[in-house]
Amino acid sequence: MKRRNFLASGAGAAALALGPGAGARAASKVAGVRTQRAMRLSKAMFSALLNQQFVLRGRGPRATLVLVEVRESAPTPGRNLEQFSLRFDDPVGHVLEAGTHTLEHAELGTLALYLEPAESGPRGSSFRADFSLLA
Repeated sequence: MKRRNFLASGAGAAALALGPGAGARAASKVAGVRTQRAMRLSKAMFSALLNQQFVLRGRGPRATLVLVEVRESAPTPGRNLEQFSLRFDDPVGHVLEAGTHTLEHAELGTLALYLEPAESGPRGSSFRADFSLLA
């Protein structure tokens, strides 16, 4: 992981602790991306977007990813956290490095997410984004 991507990811995660919408605003500022509006990232928000397309922008290939899974992680005892993972599929099979990538969605606008390769095979590639948010 490049230092710049690490710092962008860390700043976005730290800003999530500041309250609703702060994480999206901070992550977008650090990554050099503007969002259409400040948003509170949550499992419920992404669950409503299942099977919808997100267009990958920026460095590397332009690809259309489909949000195919929102998986809740096991709760951490004594912590008020919302933990979940997203899985995006790319039927074309683009190869992406792990790092912060810019995604565009018809309703959400532009957002920066840290994506890492999950698997690849004859049916394309999958990428994962993990979240651990203060609830």
